[in-house]
Amino acid sequence: MGMGEVHVQLLSGPSVTMSALVMRTRPLGFDFVMGMNGINILRGVTVRSLDDVKFGIEESEVVTAAATALQRDVDEKDFGVTYDVKARTWTVSWKWSSGTGPPRLQDTVSEYRVPQAARQEYENELCQWIKDGWLVPYSKVVHGPVRGTIPLMAVVQRNKKKVHPVMDFRELKSYLDVHTADADVCAEKIREWRRRGQRVSLLDLRKAYLQIHVHQWLSSYQTVVFRGMRYCLTRLGFGLNVAPLVLKKVLSTVLSWDERINSAASPYLDDILVDESVASAAEVENHLSRHGLICKPAERVHEGARVLGMRVWGERRGLFWKRDNNIADMPEKLTRRTVFFLCGQLTSHLPVCGWLRVAASYLKRRANAATTSWEDEVTDSKLRFMIEETLKQVKRSDPARGRWDVKGDENSLWVDASSLALGAVLEVNGDVIEDACWLRRDECSHINLAELDAVIKGLNLAIAWKMSKLTIMTDSRTVYYWVKDTLSKKARVKTKASSEMLIRRRLETLRAIVEEYGLSLDIRFVSSAENKADVLTRVPKRWLGPERDQLACGAAVAITEQDIAKIHVTSGHPDCGPSRYAIWRGIICQDTASVTEQLESVFLERGAPKELLTNNATSFRSSLFGEFANCWGIAIRYRCAHVPSGNGISERCHRTVKTILARKGCSVAEAVYSYNVMPRGNDAASAPANQIFRYEVRLLGIDEVRQQNQSAHDQHRYSVGDRVWIRHPSRRCDSRSLEGTVTRLVSPQNVEVDGMPRHVRDLRLVTSPLPTPGELSASEQPDVVEEDDALLIQVPGPARGSEDEGTIEEGADSLERLQLRRGSRERRPTQLCQYSDL
Repeated sequence: MGMGEVHVQLLSGPSVTMSALVMRTRPLGFDFVMGMNGINILRGVTVRSLDDVKFGIEESEVVTAAATALQRDVDEKDFGVTYDVKARTWTVSWKWSSGTGPPRLQDTVSEYRVPQAARQEYENELCQWIKDGWLVPYSKVVHGPVRGTIPLMAVVQRNKKKVHPVMDFRELKSYLDVHTADADVCAEKIREWRRRGQRVSLLDLRKAYLQIHVHQWLSSYQTVVFRGMRYCLTRLGFGLNVAPLVLKKVLSTVLSWDERINSAASPYLDDILVDESVASAAEVENHLSRHGLICKPAERVHEGARVLGMRVWGERRGLFWKRDNNIADMPEKLTRRTVFFLCGQLTSHLPVCGWLRVAASYLKRRANAATTSWEDEVTDSKLRFMIEETLKQVKRSDPARGRWDVKGDENSLWVDASSLALGAVLEVNGDVIEDACWLRRDECSHINLAELDAVIKGLNLAIAWKMSKLTIMTDSRTVYYWVKDTLSKKARVKTKASSEMLIRRRLETLRAIVEEYGLSLDIRFVSSAENKADVLTRVPKRWLGPERDQLACGAAVAITEQDIAKIHVTSGHPDCGPSRYAIWRGIICQDTASVTEQLESVFLERGAPKELLTNNATSFRSSLFGEFANCWGIAIRYRCAHVPSGNGISERCHRTVKTILARKGCSVAEAVYSYNVMPRGNDAASAPANQIFRYEVRLLGIDEVRQQNQSAHDQHRYSVGDRVWIRHPSRRCDSRSLEGTVTRLVSPQNVEVDGMPRHVRDLRLVTSPLPTPGELSASEQPDVVEEDDALLIQVPGPARGSEDEGTIEEGADSLERLQLRRGSRERRPTQLCQYSDL
């Protein structure tokens, strides 16, 4: 028959108005059939049984009534908020710092200059505000006299490429006191959200501040002029100092009305992270909408979402994040403000930045040193070069990325310190979750004290993550033993440094933190190359050098080498750094004669030093040792009694050699060898042996034996497989040569014959085979007298007549004497002399 509107009232009291279709006959035999549109108006329906049916509006009324009974008005020190149950609106009224507001604000500017490119979007947004009732025409009867004009300006949001109208509340804020002790901190909220796991979604309030009304009697302080007309802002404006606190309080109040929703949601300003393992995002969204807060559609983080300025997405292993803001280009005019703005874009609140964090901090320190105010132009050309280099490196390989979801109990804290900065890296199950660095002041405190400060700062970072089990990784031996002895209480901390009391105070602070928070703490020593915090304490070396070559003057004078050495020593540079090369000699007893004997053998082999640093043993204090030193022209310096640190290098070498000896179970000589070939840095050249010798010392058990391969360009007289004659070692003309086969070519002068190296001058190619021993007559075969004679080959001479035989027989004795005759000069055995006889 037609359509109309009907008023439906439930038995429990709530009533709604909905559209209805009127028919002549009852549909399906019922007086009234409700469709989905009607159910939506009633906010859903729950059917538990045939006689237990409830609509969503009934439950919401109950919840609203309960909420009203719990907390309808919120009263804080700097503002008050009231919730209207029927209108479902929140209204705020701030409190003046002096108790009463100013009679009138002094601002007279209605609008700041708006860029022409943003003008159209800026005006369209303001027109939408007027259409939505956020800006209402000013009426003196309704709003009272005008007490202030808020200047309008346009702000371009670079990430979203949007233009937003913003008001300049600076004068109005000067009359308000804000208590920010309970304000949310972005870094803390990020840590909380990353502990929520992988099943999370993100909700965002739509125009969050503009959903909160401002009390009517305060609207006269928020008047604006747009297109020649004056309007009153009836909502909470973005930029007012109390706005974030008001929004936080309203959100926390609404969420607290449902315990399950409150445990699932974690708000930060207008963003709400929902743990869907506790409650779904739709439930949280419906709960907020029932109490006057409208949200945008929820985003599942696993499918990709922007979370607090970072792009977060899901993979098989979990959730990962990276930077979601564009890196700005190098500004034409460089001021302190632009440098700080650029460094804020690079690091800001990102949890992991690696080398970029210390680089940005150093750039800001350099900009502070080059300017006196925020708008001063930076004329330091080297600073511009540093910024350009940093931007290129970030665009090439951005270190701001990592694992988002944090779970596990294997927590490691890597700490390090340098003369420039302190660094700390927090790692969970092998993934770096956060890093931090702190630039050091220009001070002369010892590096061990800075390493200890890094441990304490890193421990504070771990406590912020609420970690109870932690392993500290440090590359400082001293700090390792300090902390280990402090935690275990096994031994008293030993230090005689000038900062002894500062060191003990820090160690006591460390112990108090561990006891107060109930931490299970362990510490391990790692090398600098393995320390993940090392990169947070360094900048490129070229950044720390002078900007340009420094001018210097000099004079040409005649000076001897002794004077040069004296000046070098007295200026505090006694040498160019110790090589730490160790030489070991065994002595029978610890008397002066044995000591001087071994020292003299070392001096004869390697040369005598200019100075000897020894302890106060009697063997070094004797007159015989003094004579020995005077003979070699060596100065002797004795360390202080009972102070082994006076000869620290030797003491540490002695300790290290004994440690190697105990662990390997080898000889002392091999332990000293291992000490000498052990690198002190990242390259083999830092080993003590490689600093002494001009060749690289081969490592026992590591460097393999490699046969030298001959170049194809070498000319060889023989080839592998050639049959050759081998000249007899006696080189006598009647000695028979041996026959062999070339098995390997070593060099053009050296070949191996049947596995024995032979010189090519002792070899000849075989052109015709020799007669075998079977072919020789019995008289021609040589007699074997000794075992060594088997190597001799006797070649029979030609047959002679009978006449000659008699002649030979007669002179045989004389011939034998001539062949075996030795020189007539008197031969004396060689006398071996000691070096003292020379």
